[in-house]
Amino acid sequence: MIITLAGNVASGKSTVGKALAEKLKIKHHSSGDFMRKIAKEEGITLHELGEKAEKSIQIDRMIDEMTIKLSKKKDNFLMDSRLAWYFIPNSVKIYLYAGKREQIRRIGKDLKDNKRGEENIKHAKEILKSVEKRENSERTRYMKYYGIDYHQKHFYDFWQNTNGKTVTQCVNEIVAFLKKKGHLKK
Repeated sequence: MIITLAGNVASGKSTVGKALAEKLKIKHHSSGDFMRKIAKEEGITLHELGEKAEKSIQIDRMIDEMTIKLSKKKDNFLMDSRLAWYFIPNSVKIYLYAGKREQIRRIGKDLKDNKRGEENIKHAKEILKSVEKRENSERTRYMKYYGIDYHQKHFYDFWQNTNGKTVTQCVNEIVAFLKKKGHLKK
């Protein structure tokens, strides 16, 4: 079984993805890992790579190829990525959603947990604006390159609102869905 996990900013893609993969005892992959690998190979920062991706389809195509290649080599993994569901159509497609207040709370918590200082928490709204700008840029790129808006519910088998939920609650809801649909034994 291949599970693709998409979602908006601070919805829990990476955190829930890692926990779900661990619970299901399958490998976790991330397009973010692919981007970090490309940035390292090119000797640039992740931010610089993101800016490059806004100007050229080349970076997206590299990630697309890595995703497709992975799906042809492996058949039992989870991948958190905005577009993996598009390139792995036989996957179980899950979308995680977090509302604006939850996004701000989570970004602020991440800043605090990463010991970047209490003073940064008050900047969570500014950070969210920056992240939203990136998300809008991605939405525009994906519409231009692929003709899709990855936030649309009809693309997914399961749409999960993660507002106010723990990672464990999210994982348990997804596992229940997978069992109900016959992807896992009950």
